Amino acid sequence: MRERSMASTVRAPAGRRVTFWLVALTSLTMMGCASMKQSESVDGKSLVGSNWQIESVDSGGIIDNSMITASFPEQGRISGSTGCNRYMGNFVVSGEGAVQVTGMGSTRRACPEALMNQESRVLEALQATTQVKMEGSQWLLFLDSEGKQRLKMIAVEP
Repeated sequence: MRERSMASTVRAPAGRRVTFWLVALTSLTMMGCASMKQSESVDGKSLVGSNWQIESVDSGGIIDNSMITASFPEQGRISGSTGCNRYMGNFVVSGEGAVQVTGMGSTRRACPEALMNQESRVLEALQATTQVKMEGSQWLLFLDSEGKQRLKMIAVEP
């Protein structure tokens, strides 16, 4: 007669093993979804005094160390750096994060072509912004009328 090993006495039927793995996989998936960052609308008052560094333009990278920024020094105003020139304008938030960016102006310093091209993309994205949302507590998203992310910024200290 053959002796049974310890491993064979501890084995669960195949159905139970499948059930265990399905429960484990479902639990991990649910935990992952729960930890996903949710976007929420922003009002203009909550932005006053905040400073941001732009990390992404049109879901693409930016030139390293170009320090593109956005600040909201007072209600209804936006200003910052494109990595080349300074910009400023009106920034009015109404309703559920609906935004109007108007009266944009900038300095006219000449910079290397790559920075000038990036500056054009940043200013175009700012002017196309129609909605602003927070993602978590550190990310600010600017979206256009089609819901496409135009700018992604991270909170920074002044």
